[in-house]
Amino acid sequence: MTKKKLPENNVEQEKAFVSKKYDYLASIYDWIYRTYVQRTVEWAIEVTKLKGHERILDIGCGTGTLEVELIKQFPRLAIDGCDISAKMLDRAREKLADAPNVHFFTTDAGSHTWSPETYDTVFSISNLHYFPDPLTLFQSAHACTKQGGTFTLVDWENRNLKSKMYTMWMKCSDPGFRKIYTFEELTHFFEKAGWTLERSERFGVRGYWTMIAIRARKA
Repeated sequence: MTKKKLPENNVEQEKAFVSKKYDYLASIYDWIYRTYVQRTVEWAIEVTKLKGHERILDIGCGTGTLEVELIKQFPRLAIDGCDISAKMLDRAREKLADAPNVHFFTTDAGSHTWSPETYDTVFSISNLHYFPDPLTLFQSAHACTKQGGTFTLVDWENRNLKSKMYTMWMKCSDPGFRKIYTFEELTHFFEKAGWTLERSERFGVRGYWTMIAIRARKA
């Protein structure tokens, strides 16, 4: 498989590719990736330990699976979900049509400016590997989180031969893909952005994906 060529450092074209890719997948995404999505969402909720009254931001919310599970467990949560794909958000709105305290909007999280100290908890599930500058995700989440709030990141982890091979495949097949990070690299991003790590859990999905879930707090 040959990776489509893009002009060097053309970030906007990479973002456009990611948006179009997930627009195309939106109608079948939940079916194709149902096990992967369910497992990553379960671990995100487990690691975060919500109390049930928080205001939440979900960066890269996709079709809203996290929101569905959160509202089932904690009906009083107020949730904002954003994604670069408008059609993924259309699916999310369909699934959450009866949840007035959940709102979705289309944006590029890598360049969006969030209102400062607005959220109690920020989630980012399976999208760090698309950020041209990964540190911006950690810094943006820190800026928009209230003092004492938390940031939960769930993504692939570069820790063995399997993950390295998956990285090679992604680089050949997805022009928007950037990198899968090691735990040490992720720790560096958290700490440089001002977060204090509290918990990390490694897990796998169907033998393909080596994953990590990390919760950090804004001191």
